[in-house]
Amino acid sequence: GCGFVEDDCVHKGVTPDYSLGFFCSSQEAIGTRSGCDYTHHNKAGCDLSPYANPPKNFQYFLPDKPEFGSKHSDVDYCPMRSQHLIPCSSEKVTSTSTLVGESFEENSRCYETDAGIPVCLETFCNPVEKTMSFFVQGKLFHCTYHEQVIDVNSGYSVVCPRIAAVCPDLNCPSNCSGKGTCDYCKEVPECICDNPFDHTEGCFES
Repeated sequence: GCGFVEDDCVHKGVTPDYSLGFFCSSQEAIGTRSGCDYTHHNKAGCDLSPYANPPKNFQYFLPDKPEFGSKHSDVDYCPMRSQHLIPCSSEKVTSTSTLVGESFEENSRCYETDAGIPVCLETFCNPVEKTMSFFVQGKLFHCTYHEQVIDVNSGYSVVCPRIAAVCPDLNCPSNCSGKGTCDYCKEVPECICDNPFDHTEGCFES
């Protein structure tokens, strides 16, 4: 929604719903990977630092911790999961923190779980139904909406990410062909074409 653009990334030390998947607010031990980066290509840790000392307009942990934040000014000092990356697409990855059914393949993506650690799973985008699917131990599961919780019968549940983040071509195909703007303020992002008479999904007739 538009809150992502217009409001704070973190509010009083809490990550709002519109920021989930993009920003984080957890202070973690060095080397911890608590979730996924915003592309869901990597397991990642939150870069929140207690020594960031951001400018007054970018203090998101008031009133108790004004010094908390990210050290990166290019993202307005908003903490993101950008540390200690482990790529899900690398078959050479060896990780001690793995869950049953985890798979490091070229088409694997990162998912958050109720086990406190993320998991890499083979993922497929469905352009017809505009959904995404993933495999766990040979069984196929389907994500139809953000934050859908799916019990994968392997001792943990998977939290579905924003489908637009993992399968960007399912919404605003080809980035609106360069002939329009993707309206991310809508629940399901869609193209607003430069040609007002073009109502195709990707502004193909502009």
